[in-house]
Amino acid sequence: MNPRERYIETLRFGAPDRVPFHPGNGRISTRKAWHQQGLPSEIAPERIAEYAYRQAGGTLPWPEEGKDFPVSERMIPMFEEKILEERETSRIVQDWKGNICEISNEYPVDYLRNPVDFVTRRWIRCPVGTRADWEQIKGRYDPDDPARYPKDAQALAAELKTRTWPVKLQFSGPFWQLREWLGFERLCMSFCDEPEFLREMIDFWQSYISRILENTLVRFVPDEVHLSEDMAYKMYSISGRWRAEVRRSRRRSKGCGLLSRMGATSRVAITVSRPMSPGRTTSGARGSWRRLLAGCRSSADRKG
Repeated sequence: MNPRERYIETLRFGAPDRVPFHPGNGRISTRKAWHQQGLPSEIAPERIAEYAYRQAGGTLPWPEEGKDFPVSERMIPMFEEKILEERETSRIVQDWKGNICEISNEYPVDYLRNPVDFVTRRWIRCPVGTRADWEQIKGRYDPDDPARYPKDAQALAAELKTRTWPVKLQFSGPFWQLREWLGFERLCMSFCDEPEFLREMIDFWQSYISRILENTLVRFVPDEVHLSEDMAYKMYSISGRWRAEVRRSRRRSKGCGLLSRMGATSRVAITVSRPMSPGRTTSGARGSWRRLLAGCRSSADRKG
């Protein structure tokens, strides 16, 4: 099997020749710790997983990787990233999503744009505080904006038809996205205080992502469509009433019907990330270099 066939067979609960293992390359502070724990400084981030696998005794060819089909769900235009106030050990910033928050002054504000490191924040204000805010922010989510899709989509799709590596589309799930707009506490309280408002937002997000899928699938069919909902916080995973709201939308879900109409359901795996048990960490996130090696050693033993 090539890497693409193996990945799809695993996600669809089939019979792969071996199970893929993707521990991740770690964030900046994680990699700094790994180097202190024994990872040679000359190993580039994109080579860390392969290096760990070789150190663990793995001898098989490293899986081939290639181009993706980039599709963006993010707001366009983004808010201006800027520092609003400098303090002794922290700074008040506005991030690309419109959040006003306090972070350590050791981090630049653009660290909040992508998960390059673990940046603790004190939330001050989220972008949707009122109905008027909601009406304004919806205008930043035009699913037909050409900037969301590759400029050379047709040529890229044709090139990817013979790929031997998996390609996935990744989107935020409804709870994840509403938390980005409202903030965690307001979102949780709104299930009791503003349920109709939440249903409106969930329905908006469902229609928005479905339209992005429709625009994408006429050009390119991925191997996986992934929804992110992996929030656990310090004590418990986030579950409960919000799942009822998701099920309500799921009964009228456009995405799965769209995949079916376009003949893609037999080829596309639909996956949802779930929170880990409280207290657990992964080698690809905050875990030690020793833990990463142990995971690769287990993988290498199975492959050997």
